[in-house]
Amino acid sequence: MKTLVYILLITFFTTSVFAEEEKGELDGKALECLHGKYGVTVTHWIFDGIHVSTPLVTRELPLRIQQGNRVEYSTTANSVRWKTSGVRSVRYTLDRKTLRLKKHYRAKELSVSECQVIALKELEARYQILIQH
Repeated sequence: MKTLVYILLITFFTTSVFAEEEKGELDGKALECLHGKYGVTVTHWIFDGIHVSTPLVTRELPLRIQQGNRVEYSTTANSVRWKTSGVRSVRYTLDRKTLRLKKHYRAKELSVSECQVIALKELEARYQILIQH
């Protein structure tokens, strides 16, 4: 009987932890995506729980890191989706399993990027290096 209770408790806590991790796996993190003809162009996306944005370095001195346009994103079990605002809005769909980011304009697929999730502090450190050079 003790063994059964122990197994049930472990199953409950493990399931709860994994459910929360999947729900907010991008919150407070950044996505680094390689794309372009040779896969060397890098784009970063920052997720804050409701919005996604791209980081920008200001042109004025002293150089600083700012958030670009922020748009809301939505999630399903298999994907994360967002759309840029404006006349020519672009749709993005991130496959949560493969971390492939598809970029669409209207019905046309513009590109597919290979991405990885990175810590926000790591992204900030990379941009800080750019600012210092």
